Amino acid sequence: MNAGSYTPPLGIVMATGQEAKPFIRGLSLQRIDSRPCVTYSGNGVLLAVSGIGMTRAAAATEHLIATYGITTALNLGAAGSTHREARVGEIYQVDLVMEYDGTRNGLCPECFRADTIGSYPSRRLITVTRVVTAESERSLLARHGDLIDMEGMAFLRVCRERRVRAHLFKFVSDTPEHDSIPAILFWIFRTRDRFYQEVSRQVLPLFFSR
Repeated sequence: MNAGSYTPPLGIVMATGQEAKPFIRGLSLQRIDSRPCVTYSGNGVLLAVSGIGMTRAAAATEHLIATYGITTALNLGAAGSTHREARVGEIYQVDLVMEYDGTRNGLCPECFRADTIGSYPSRRLITVTRVVTAESERSLLARHGDLIDMEGMAFLRVCRERRVRAHLFKFVSDTPEHDSIPAILFWIFRTRDRFYQEVSRQVLPLFFSR
């Protein structure tokens, strides 16, 4: 192959194997790397399972950029909702990401705009350092954002520093009605296949058709 015609693969960062399993199976991905994170490849896609949290998400994103030369990255996976009106399984793209450090006045001033594509409805994402289940804390965060995760800000910050296009698509795994970690995990398991089907049919083609 002529080096000048090389098209970098589409990079995907997901936090857990539970969320990534339908993508690995459905896209026929093969494991190619295990450090600093498990990485899979196939059909023009590189998928890194980062592990939970910002440090791991940043390392996985940097790995895909530095090792494989990706120029567009997606952060896919579950997110909690700060609003009772949200329904488990709804899918959104993220247009703005903020960080919350867990204190009452802990919304960090730094925020980043994410790249968006297509006509998917967009929401604001707040990245936190621990799992948020209490409705009172979700209500506090609802003043600023719609969705909660533990990786998005780190992913987006690395992409911005490295000048890589960055898109985030999240499915709602829990709302203020779900106040325990077992409930969150249950709904991730129940909705992950639908998320894969929607992303593979409606989202990924937007990137491969450009």
